[in-house]
Amino acid sequence: MADYLQERTTVPLFIHIAASAFIGSVASAFVCWQFVQWRANAAMEEAQMQMKRVVQEQQAQRQARDRQQADAQLRVQAAQRAALAAVQAATEGEKRQQLEAQNRREETWARFYTKRAQRDESKGGSWTVECANEFIRAKRRFEELYAAGNI
Repeated sequence: MADYLQERTTVPLFIHIAASAFIGSVASAFVCWQFVQWRANAAMEEAQMQMKRVVQEQQAQRQARDRQQADAQLRVQAAQRAALAAVQAATEGEKRQQLEAQNRREETWARFYTKRAQRDESKGGSWTVECANEFIRAKRRFEELYAAGNI
C-alpha cells in the first residue's frame, strides 16, 4: 500500500506540508493585516469623534463667551443710559430750580418796586435822571434785602 501511495502521489509529502504551511502563513498574515486595518479604522473613527467633540465644546465655549460679552456690553450700555438719564434729570431739575428761583425773584421785585405814575411810559410819563437814580437805589436795596433773605 505504501507503494501505491508513492506511485499515485507525484508531489512529495514535504511539498504538501510546506505549501500548507505557506498558505496558512499567508492566511494568518492576511487575517492579522485585516485586524490591524480594522483597529486602525476604529482608532481613526474614535479620533474623528473626539475631534468633533472638542470642536463642538470649543464652539459652545466661544458662544457662551460671546453671550457673556454681549450681556456685559448690554449691562454697560444700560448703566450708561441710566447715568445719562440721571445727569439729564439732575440738569433739568437744576434748570427748573434756577428758573423757579428767577421767577420768584422777578415776582418779588415786581411787588417790591412799583413805578410812579409820572414815570410809567404806558401812562404817558417819561424817565428822567432822577427816575433812573431812584430805580437804581430801589434795585440795590432790593438786592441787599433779597440776598439777606428778608424779602
